[in-house]
Amino acid sequence: MSANITTYRKVAFGTANPPVNALEWFGDLNFGKRGTVIVLEGVRGTRSRIVERTRDGLYTVGGVLQLQPCYLDLDTILPLIAGGTKSTNNIPFTELLPTFYVGIDKGAAQYLYSGCKTSVAVFSGSTGNPLSLQWGIEGLTETPGTISGLTALTPSVVTPYMFHDAVLTIASTSYEFRECQVSIDHHLILDRFMNSQSRTELPETDRTVTVALSLPYNSTTLALYDTGVTSAAVVLTWTNGSLFFKITLPAVQFPAQPPQMPARGEAMLPLVGVARKTGSTLEITFDNKSS
Repeated sequence: MSANITTYRKVAFGTANPPVNALEWFGDLNFGKRGTVIVLEGVRGTRSRIVERTRDGLYTVGGVLQLQPCYLDLDTILPLIAGGTKSTNNIPFTELLPTFYVGIDKGAAQYLYSGCKTSVAVFSGSTGNPLSLQWGIEGLTETPGTISGLTALTPSVVTPYMFHDAVLTIASTSYEFRECQVSIDHHLILDRFMNSQSRTELPETDRTVTVALSLPYNSTTLALYDTGVTSAAVVLTWTNGSLFFKITLPAVQFPAQPPQMPARGEAMLPLVGVARKTGSTLEITFDNKSS
């Protein structure tokens, strides 16, 4: 039997080693090590490149995990995106991000990635589809070898959040919508190697939170067009029974974008804006009720 069949491909993460939070992932898994070869290209009286004049260069580790998380997954993922520890339902954003481990069984071998941080997180939803998360992670080092307990780990078996579970409010008014996307970029420094072949640190330098929405363009949404510097609170809430996941953006500015006017079909109003801090209230908060 081939060692590379899908059954053996597992991903887990956690703040301790070995990682114990298994994930169900989708699409192509591009997470791993990317190396370079240093070639000395001095003049040697020949056009040939000399293999003896090469060395392994710097390498990076990281990639994107494509997920459709349930409420249990969000309980462990959100603190690594926001930085804070969950209190009641709230996961606060902090200035410094925690580091964590990622373990991957790639079939032929297992690999442990250390010193990982969330680089980018993109939550999205669209008609008829589950809540999705593209989790961009960068790390320091890759270590091949057996990861204790990884083979036995299993992802959560819980119903996902669906787009029809979602409610959108802008300035406390509910709106119908066709698509949504909330992106968080921590602007990690990705080239801090110092005198090391691998990264020595992944400092945070900034935080940008953006939101993109697609709403029907009609008399109900007309007031949302061309608001300029006016800001409004945007809240997205997915509810499944007694459980919910909520993203709150207290002050979003939507520069004007032209309505999408197809030759046939419904006209849509795109709202693409940046969430900002207002007073002492941060630009984004998470709430996840998991029990």
